[in-house]
Amino acid sequence: MQNSSEGDGHNFDEFTLLVADNWINRLIGLLRYNKIDQNTALWLTPCASIHTMWMRFSIDVIFLDKSHKVLKISENVRPFLFRVAPPNTCSVIEVAAHNAKRLGFNVNKVVNLQQY
Repeated sequence: MQNSSEGDGHNFDEFTLLVADNWINRLIGLLRYNKIDQNTALWLTPCASIHTMWMRFSIDVIFLDKSHKVLKISENVRPFLFRVAPPNTCSVIEVAAHNAKRLGFNVNKVVNLQQY
């Protein structure tokens, strides 16, 4: 996955992107995992809000609009919480806590998800 926005030209580190693009996969999300690798992400599409009910670990949550521009990043979201997405959110990427910035996600950057 690479940063496709204008700006510093920074590229995201390589990582595995899991895609949850149907109702049941979005509902289950990361619940099936005891933890996720620092280089793994889950893309929930479509998605307007998330929960961490019954999860076993904290996550960073990246909210994207329809052009995949990062609208907001919620860092270190602990288990048993909800996060309502900002207006115009169309999808969400979840990564292990404290990894959104390391992976190159920044507000107003556009994420290249064309290959997925």
